[in-house]
Amino acid sequence: MKKINFLFAGLLIAILSAGFIGCKKDKKEAPVIIISPSQLHILGNVGDVVAFKITVNTKARLSKFIIKAGAQNQVASTLLDTAISTVGTVFYYYYTFPEKLAGKSITMSFRAEDQNGMSNEDYRVVFINPLPTVKPVILTETAGHMMYRLLSNKFDAYNLETNGGEYSILSDSTTRDIQDFSDTANATLSRSWKSPAGGKFVHFVSGSGFDYANATDSTTIGAYTAGLKTPLLTNLQIGDVILTKLGSTSENKYVVIRITNVVDAAGKPDDYYEFSIKK
Repeated sequence: MKKINFLFAGLLIAILSAGFIGCKKDKKEAPVIIISPSQLHILGNVGDVVAFKITVNTKARLSKFIIKAGAQNQVASTLLDTAISTVGTVFYYYYTFPEKLAGKSITMSFRAEDQNGMSNEDYRVVFINPLPTVKPVILTETAGHMMYRLLSNKFDAYNLETNGGEYSILSDSTTRDIQDFSDTANATLSRSWKSPAGGKFVHFVSGSGFDYANATDSTTIGAYTAGLKTPLLTNLQIGDVILTKLGSTSENKYVVIRITNVVDAAGKPDDYYEFSIKK
């Protein structure tokens, strides 16, 4: 009788052991994700690139890998959604810090899913430094510049790059940023300017609408960009302010001109404009 009981007990243990081994063998395990760089928080500037090395270890075949990114208080967007059918994988994902998210933190999620429906997720938090604040530069003024009318024997054009007068009949057109537009047949000053160098003008009558006294590089560029541009200035008066982007250079150079005097003496050919320059 005891012998039978021992046999029954042994058989029961064998059955239970086989069941335990079978259950253990059938246990599903979620993918394991390893990300480099390993630190949770990553700091950088606009335009920086982080090379994420992503290693996924699995026992079953993968089905897909997804990367999402979302700034604070924003819905995350999908950066990568790719199908994978290997057992485990290693790849790189290059993330460029976008300018539109400067000054914000972005949560990036990395999710792996296998063909058994098992999944796992890891995270990195990226903070993009704010863009540097550009302090406006106050423009430097020089005064006493003079440009004469076309009929005179003096400078009837001006190079705003060098702040020097030029003769229209001798100088190359590319150096004449402004030039008197008087008619040789007319004895009076035309009060008109053109730019043989190809520059355009924004004209503020008597300085209205533009703060010449406190002009900076940013206010000048902003006013010129927003203003109505013309290749020909007419009816120039004392106090007028003119903004121009130089056509004589390939660089973006802007100049502010304020007319301080207009001399138009009857019967005399040496009529002239006097002006101040800020740049």
